Amino acid sequence: MLVNHSLSEVAEHILYRTVVLKWNTPEARKFRESIATCPRRGTLVLDLSILRIDGTDTRLPAVLPSLLMALPNLRAVTLRSSVPVPVCFESISILDIRLPHLRSFAANLKVDPSPSSTAAFFALYYFR
Repeated sequence: MLVNHSLSEVAEHILYRTVVLKWNTPEARKFRESIATCPRRGTLVLDLSILRIDGTDTRLPAVLPSLLMALPNLRAVTLRSSVPVPVCFESISILDIRLPHLRSFAANLKVDPSPSSTAAFFALYYFR
């Protein structure tokens, strides 16, 4: 489909600024493909909400970090599950992702509450 380039850029700035996805849906897959084929779109995303995360989905540890790394200007991330998902952020490599503009991170995932995990999160993320 042919679209005016200027119109396309304006529309992308609006459409990609705030993204709300349900984890395991065709729309989420299409969003990931769109970012992969045009990395510039990833720089437009400022606010990302991923809903209905399925804790039994074995792709979570691989897909989530690569998706977040493709969105360098993120200011807010929200991860929500319909049921608590036992997750250790170290196991999905979230601690290795550098998001310098991130100001808000919210999740209802069941995080490993051990002192070493919590200390590692703050040490790795805030004191780099």
